[in-house]
Amino acid sequence: MRQTISFDIDGVIAGGHYLQWWDRMPETYAALPAIEGAIDGLTRLTDRYNVYLVSGRRFADALTITRIWLREKGLDLRDLCGVIVGIPRMLKPIVIESLGSQLHFDDDPKVTQMLGVRGAWFEGKEWPGWEELVQDSLKVKTWQDVSVLIKRILG
Repeated sequence: MRQTISFDIDGVIAGGHYLQWWDRMPETYAALPAIEGAIDGLTRLTDRYNVYLVSGRRFADALTITRIWLREKGLDLRDLCGVIVGIPRMLKPIVIESLGSQLHFDDDPKVTQMLGVRGAWFEGKEWPGWEELVQDSLKVKTWQDVSVLIKRILG
């Protein structure tokens, strides 16, 4: 039976800077670059694992725009088990656990802290008070680190 892993989108797969609430519009998300190695990394992982993308993106047509963005960046959506958007921060761990995800990568240290040993923090942007939140967390900085950690934790 294949193991399940999950990923946040913004700050883990899609790059760019932190978006203030007034910048969170469809055209802004559609123009974000992919983080180096993210699409190739996801493609390789879907050969071996069930992969879900779980995001807090909440804007008009968020799912459609996210799916188009992923396709344009070169990801075959048929290889993913699902793309889920609109999940508030406090509910993300519940959704991730309900998917059976053994490991989740997120750039929000609060989410990774709530997941405990199942959460890996994708370092990139600073969050207020983040130092305390991530001191005991699994951490990655690149998609190469993601592959190494998955292999170490899940085999």
